[in-house]
Amino acid sequence: MNKVSDLTDSDKIQAVLTAFKTYRTAVNNDALSQVSDDAKLPDAQVFYHNSSGGIIIILPERHDSTEDPVQGGAASVAKYVMEIPRVKIAVEEPINYYGTLLSNVGWAKDVSTKPQSTKLFDFEASAQGSISHQIYTRQVYGMVLGTSRYAAEKMPRDPNRYNNPEINTTMVRNLDQNTGAGDISVFPVGPDHLSVAYDRDTLGVHLQAANWKLLSNE
Repeated sequence: MNKVSDLTDSDKIQAVLTAFKTYRTAVNNDALSQVSDDAKLPDAQVFYHNSSGGIIIILPERHDSTEDPVQGGAASVAKYVMEIPRVKIAVEEPINYYGTLLSNVGWAKDVSTKPQSTKLFDFEASAQGSISHQIYTRQVYGMVLGTSRYAAEKMPRDPNRYNNPEINTTMVRNLDQNTGAGDISVFPVGPDHLSVAYDRDTLGVHLQAANWKLLSNE
């Protein structure tokens, strides 16, 4: 198993990767990315476990954006993610919001104060630029059964976010423990976790050390 096209569900995963390319292009061409190269997104990464057959898809994301191409791109990625049968969603910086895990990233105000009657994007429109929040709305508001969510980090989150090797270590441990035989986990996550500037041992380094193989996106 060397490339995504070798996988049993390759068509579903390739659809996600194709949509992600459009999203990534939109993010990398937006105003913020023109100011700072650090704001640009790396490519998606797909990992396969030879023993279990589990699959982990890492999707770097912009946590919020007001730009239409970014918002539309995030919505498209989420659409194809949710078409993967029994997909599992790993949640970065998770909080418990009315019994469901919600990613506490990209919010200018405290999302835990949002009334349950208020739609997520009515509470903060810029959240539409986030893949994780777009997945949440499709899954939770659409009452999609058979799709689980799990915490990729400890709760409450560790406030020491940078130069802390425990963050990526914990993420990979949770990804590994929740992605067993035949499972497909999707993890929208900030690009810092794929950058050596954040942690020399990136998510990819940790995953490969845990016997996950990085596949070519072909």
